[in-house]
Amino acid sequence: MARVFAVTASTDRLRLDASGRGEVSFTISNTAKKLLRSRVKVQPLGAAQADWFSLAGEADRDLAPDATHQVTVRVAAPATATGTFTFQLRVVSIDNPDEDWTDGPATAFEAAGAAKPAGGNFPWWILLVVGAVVLIAAGVAVFILTRAPGLNDPCKGDQCKAGLVCGPDGKCLGDAGYEGCKANGDCVFGVCQDGVCGKPGLNMACPGGACGADLECVGGVCLGLVGFKGCTQSAECKVPPCIVPAAGGAGACAGDRTNQPCSSNAQCSPNQICAADRGLCLRERDQPCEAPGQCASNVCQNGTCQSPGLGQPCQADACGTGLSCVGNVCLAAAGSACTSNPDCADGLCRGAVCVADATGLTCAAPTECSANQSCVNGTCQRNTGQPCAAAGQCVSQICQAGACATLGEGQGCGAHVNCATGYCLGSRCFRPRGVGETCSSPEECGSGRCTNGHCTRIRPWDKIKGVHSGVFLKPGH
Repeated sequence: MARVFAVTASTDRLRLDASGRGEVSFTISNTAKKLLRSRVKVQPLGAAQADWFSLAGEADRDLAPDATHQVTVRVAAPATATGTFTFQLRVVSIDNPDEDWTDGPATAFEAAGAAKPAGGNFPWWILLVVGAVVLIAAGVAVFILTRAPGLNDPCKGDQCKAGLVCGPDGKCLGDAGYEGCKANGDCVFGVCQDGVCGKPGLNMACPGGACGADLECVGGVCLGLVGFKGCTQSAECKVPPCIVPAAGGAGACAGDRTNQPCSSNAQCSPNQICAADRGLCLRERDQPCEAPGQCASNVCQNGTCQSPGLGQPCQADACGTGLSCVGNVCLAAAGSACTSNPDCADGLCRGAVCVADATGLTCAAPTECSANQSCVNGTCQRNTGQPCAAAGQCVSQICQAGACATLGEGQGCGAHVNCATGYCLGSRCFRPRGVGETCSSPEECGSGRCTNGHCTRIRPWDKIKGVHSGVFLKPGH
């Protein structure tokens, strides 16, 4: 297995001073291509004891790719220690302590122990006894005063044993990777799994500000970073969305989804929409852009997505001021400037201004009136079925229940426009009779000819004689 750390020592043999103390420097390097949060600790070998060693500086260090740090190990061998002892420096990854670790080269040192007194008649054994008593007392005092606190022991600063840190409540707690916890409360990050302290996972509280791999503490909760795999909803990602496979299972935090396929807005990043016409996640108005194709409006100006202009494609209400999105095209709203009817959302441009309703305006042709209106006697009027507030707004001159209406056959009328048939005869709406139907006068027949009480066809010689024109004339014409 490739090692992610490299460890070298300034010497393989350390010389202690007369008091049994000395220092040696190690160089640690990050050989991985990513930032590693590491922890250094001394590994006593053989008969060497852990409490003989201490670190100058912090045990936890953030190592950038290819970065190197200097670590100084201090040795304080007791006077009772005699012989050659060895130790080595171990570097472990806090996030993956079981796989990413490296031991440095072994470093040896000689402990001389207490010097023997010179010979003579003086009862030197007394001094030996006194010295032993003093050493024992001193050893007890040193042990009491210098013993590093263990798990859940009171602490101050960085005096806890290796693998432990002084928690906010003044107790030594297990750091990430510490082996030996029994409950979550034994670990500084509040996570104990299978006897090993870890960091909070997805959706877990992170009071210490630390989270597991590919997670970040956001608002006191661990959320997935871009690329994190294991989310089930976008709220679990620092930068939404969470893309869940169609077949189900855990999703991944996708981050910026610009120009990525989508079928709904939920699959896009914040301030993006799923453009139905393109099936892609595109940025909304006022969002930064480098090209028009990144914007839902397809308009990128001065590095910002802008609203589409007159005649440009659009979605929903994405058009600029004074424009409306009609049929996925930006058109001028009523009161806005225009050059022709197609420019206007309501389809009518008069006097270079879009008009929503031409009712009552003068006209010379139907094209100068709004949709579902007619130009009658030089005035735009609403056709049957259109909403109205007064009879004068309607072609039929009848406004009933808020809509322009016409009268049926036989109903009382005052003008031809009142009638659905278009004819008012004898103050009643009248339907011209067809050939063969009964009649009492030529006016009742569509052919204009009533013979022996029945409507008849116009004869060719009648036309020649000019008796009838062959065109039915409304009464009064």
